[in-house]
Amino acid sequence: MAITVHVTGLTCNNCVKHVDEELQEIDSIISTKTTLVKGGQSIIRIEGDAQDQQIYDAIAEAGDYTITSISHS
Repeated sequence: MAITVHVTGLTCNNCVKHVDEELQEIDSIISTKTTLVKGGQSIIRIEGDAQDQQIYDAIAEAGDYTITSISHS
């Protein structure tokens, strides 16, 4: 399953690293790929089957970032 997450607040590659590390701790996530958009909505593509709340919790743990949407396909 593919999950697309739109997030604001990511400002650098270090932010991306922290978010990816937290998401990778979720057992059902196989991989993540983040497209950084400074000053806008960055896009995280997740391969796996994580619950929305797990994603919210992981991104909150990574830093002061705001999820604007999550979609599953």
